[in-house]
Amino acid sequence: MGNIVPQVSIVIPVHNQPIFVREAVASLKAQSVSDWEAILVDDGSTDATPTVLQSLTSQDARIMLSSQAQRGAAAARNAGAAKARADWLLFLDSDDWLAPEGLKSLLRFARKNVDLVHGLGLRVYGSCSQTRSQVHLPSGDLFHRLASTATFMVHACVLRSSTFRDLGGFDETLMGCADWDLWQRVVRSGARCRGVDELVGFYRQTEFSLSSHYEQELRDGLLVIARGHGRDPRVSRPNPRYAEGISPAEFPAAAYRFASWLAGLAIARKHSLQGILSGIQALPSEPPSASDIGAALFDAVPIGLGDFRPKWEACWPALKPQLQIFLGKLAMIAHCGPSFAGDVLHQIERLAATTDACDIMGAVGSVASQVIRIPGSIPRLRLSPEITSFIAVVRSDRADVGPLEVPVDQGFTDKRVREMLVQRYLRAVALTYLRHFPVSTLYGTMKHSIARPRDLISLTRAVTGSEAHSSLKKRICEAVLAQRFILPFAETSE
Repeated sequence: MGNIVPQVSIVIPVHNQPIFVREAVASLKAQSVSDWEAILVDDGSTDATPTVLQSLTSQDARIMLSSQAQRGAAAARNAGAAKARADWLLFLDSDDWLAPEGLKSLLRFARKNVDLVHGLGLRVYGSCSQTRSQVHLPSGDLFHRLASTATFMVHACVLRSSTFRDLGGFDETLMGCADWDLWQRVVRSGARCRGVDELVGFYRQTEFSLSSHYEQELRDGLLVIARGHGRDPRVSRPNPRYAEGISPAEFPAAAYRFASWLAGLAIARKHSLQGILSGIQALPSEPPSASDIGAALFDAVPIGLGDFRPKWEACWPALKPQLQIFLGKLAMIAHCGPSFAGDVLHQIERLAATTDACDIMGAVGSVASQVIRIPGSIPRLRLSPEITSFIAVVRSDRADVGPLEVPVDQGFTDKRVREMLVQRYLRAVALTYLRHFPVSTLYGTMKHSIARPRDLISLTRAVTGSEAHSSLKKRICEAVLAQRFILPFAETSE
């Protein structure tokens, strides 16, 4: 490999992976950044993998091979990192791959005042893949996030080599969650982190890649969460903000969320919940939030299905009974109230119906949904008797405006939906309307008026805050005060 020190060392642990490792290495060769080295670590492969790895090293001087008896991914990563020459490390699993600009995106911010740079990764299952809109950089305090959940993929970041060595590398006692545990220690140590809102890698999900050893996965994950909610003696010089970790009082909620996320995977894959329920038995009997558990299950089920945009209306009848069983047992263990399971299921239905929403009315369980566009008319809403809630997903010609949930009770009408929508999204309604209708239509034929003073004031503020010309603003305000302003909704269409 010569005497030139590369910019980044990429460590690839490999165990019995003769096909996908070729694609992982090919993704390195396709990078726009070329000054890298790759260290392939054969972790006791027993098939054709060693021959494949020898072939890869012979084809490119930037690639070297190291072999060891099988000790697991964490140990293989540590062994590879010990041979790395670069100032920056990236850990790429043998069945994953990098986006062509992945290294460039990360290394662009790998500077003296930064210790870890993390970006975005997409899950891929066969021909199905997450979309770019489904992944986001973590918001808020990064340590607080990492104390409770794995926040970014192992190959979606670069880490300063000296930081890795100072923190002792990966915990080899963890079968899973070792990368999550490392990132948690990195941030606790006070390392300087930078998020890059760019796609840098892909995670290949297969029927075998999601662990079916749920009890072990839960045990490892709960250990990492517990470490995040207290002191960690492995970090000798922690940032004072994180020396004590997150408050231990927050541990039960985080633990139940993680356990429920694993349960969502198992239910979607039609696996037994026995190991997960066994692990939950040891958790404190503190009732978790129904909305938190609903969100965790809603996030996990598509991953377990291998369909990242599932049609919830179609798959809900098969999922709901198994979810009810799990939630019933969880409620008993955590001493939740009698409405807990129903509240969680309704939360999932709300999230699912919002995701499924389109121009035609649909329903997930007891929640119906439909896209409402502005400007436009409110469609006539005909709901079946079992529907208890309706969600209007409001969209303008430029962007999603937001959802609006309306209880379906004796007072539910199309007109009520329209009125609530105008009240909730007054500014968006007004500005969208102004973009589409000439000034002359602001007066004249009145189809809908607002009588309540607070709504008139709010609408006036919304209009006067727009980029309209001053003379137009004045005329609009006059029309508003005269209650002749036409909202962008006609009467309910017949």
